[in-house]
Amino acid sequence: MTIAKLDIVAMYPSIQFLIVKKAVRYFARELSSENNQKIEKCLEMIGFGMKNTLVSFIDKYYEYGGEMEDEKRGLTIGGYESAWLADLVAAYLLEMTKEAFDNFVYHGIYRDDGFMVLKGTRTEREMSDWLEDFQGKINEMTESTCLQFTAEVWGIEKDPEVNNDKLEVVNEKVFPYLDMEMRWNEKEELRFQVHMKPNQKLKYLNSDSTHTQATFKAIPNGVLGRLNKLTSRTKELENVPIDKIYPHHAKALQIAGIAPKTFPTFRELDELSNKLTPEEKVLKKREKEKKRKRDTFFCVGVSTCSLRTRNHPPFHVIIKKLRDNYNLKWLRVQMSYHRFPNLGQALQGDLSSKLIKNVRSEDYADLECNCNSTSKVNGSCAFSGECRKSVVVYKAECVDCGMCYLGNTQQKLKM
Repeated sequence: MTIAKLDIVAMYPSIQFLIVKKAVRYFARELSSENNQKIEKCLEMIGFGMKNTLVSFIDKYYEYGGEMEDEKRGLTIGGYESAWLADLVAAYLLEMTKEAFDNFVYHGIYRDDGFMVLKGTRTEREMSDWLEDFQGKINEMTESTCLQFTAEVWGIEKDPEVNNDKLEVVNEKVFPYLDMEMRWNEKEELRFQVHMKPNQKLKYLNSDSTHTQATFKAIPNGVLGRLNKLTSRTKELENVPIDKIYPHHAKALQIAGIAPKTFPTFRELDELSNKLTPEEKVLKKREKEKKRKRDTFFCVGVSTCSLRTRNHPPFHVIIKKLRDNYNLKWLRVQMSYHRFPNLGQALQGDLSSKLIKNVRSEDYADLECNCNSTSKVNGSCAFSGECRKSVVVYKAECVDCGMCYLGNTQQKLKM
């Protein structure tokens, strides 16, 4: 068995709008014409956003992609729609290259990290040839070389005659993938455990922060549940407390003040998670989503000090009491808390506002018209004297067909 990882280099900015349209249209091919018309309108909006994104750098704004063609602009890192569009494109790439994975036991991808399992032990030459062939198929689909794949292969022999800078042979005892790492035990069995990066420091929400008790309870439950799911089980580990196996995670929970009094064993965690059948879990999730749609959230501003010293009942008790007094049976109360800034933050914010008061960037200052005789229309400025106005939304109308174009720019209008 050969295990390998795939990685897309600089995934988000490398996914061009051209391949986004191909992926969306492919997965929407069996939808109704009405839905496809809506999808095309949405694609136009996404395309407009991708070609009009501004990047801030050292107090200046730059158009994302510069003079690049609209079809070749990439997704922005942190963009609202970037994550799911990236997933959609990755799924499309795997769907359209099925034949490349015919002899694989398993293959899949999460964001830009792919995972592959192949039958038998492959040589570095075979893996290098496969990667080059796969990259060629990707280049055909994207009509460019924008999406570049690299691969890491675990535990095969290094071939000195292979010179492929996109392929790396890993001969360590463990092989990480996302937040999990794999290793072979003495019986040549594949085992899994949680992966920690070198110099990684764990930190969880402190117990004195302004959050509800439900939040503090959910954090250790989530951490312990994740450790339980990502760890291969043996009879020796069944009854070992989880803090003995993962001391760094246990210490981080203790420092945050949200650790349980005694850490459970893997068997105890399994018993807790298996109380509900899969069908019961689905029904519970649906019921929760249905209830959430009818909830009314009350956003209350509090401070850490007020939480410690208040003498009145909790806010949710007061609100529910008022609801009952006024017979508002339809009101389903849910609480949402936000924290007020402390004194230091308030002073810093006030200081910053005073420092920038009446400070204006000359880079975006409006300038007087400088149109010459050749650029003027009928002897006057074509923009009514505002040709060098900055940061504007403008409308350009064709005098022949009457069609309009709306745009926005940080530069001078005439630019």
